[in-house]
Order: sequence, then structure tokens, then C-alpha cells
Amino acid sequence: TDEFYIMKTNTWTPTCDGMPEPETHVLCVVNGEPRVLSRELEDCGHESAYASFYFWNDWSNNGVEIADEEVTHWMPLPALP
Repeated sequence: TDEFYIMKTNTWTPTCDGMPEPETHVLCVVNGEPRVLSRELEDCGHESAYASFYFWNDWSNNGVEIADEEVTHWMPLPALP
């Protein structure tokens, strides 16, 4: 899709240059440390007073949400053996 950056090589992508597809686990740099996160969409629905939004989810840490400004780079995870 045009909305998301499509990664073609296994190199670090600055978040200011594009984001991964939603609900895809990627390797990220969070406050200078590597973490596996996924970019999630919180769909508040058309009847909600709140707008839908994206957030980073750390499933390895009980689903803790990570703020956008904490994630500086990302790259696809390597293929499983």
C-alpha cells in the first residue's frame, strides 16, 4: 500500500522514512536498545469520540505500548530456519 513503507532489504529504516505494515513483528531500536515490536491499529470505530490511532506493541513485555518517539528505527525479522 502507499500508506506504508515496503521494505526490500534487511537494513535499518528510520521511522521518519516509513513504518512497517500493521500487525507485523519487526526488530526495532527503542531508546537505543533492540526490541521486537509490532505496529498495531487501535480502531475506535466510527461512533467513538476518539480517533483511531497506531501504536507500537511490545508483546514480549505483556503487551506494553511503546510511544512513537521512543522507536527510532526498524527492520524486518530474518526468515526462520
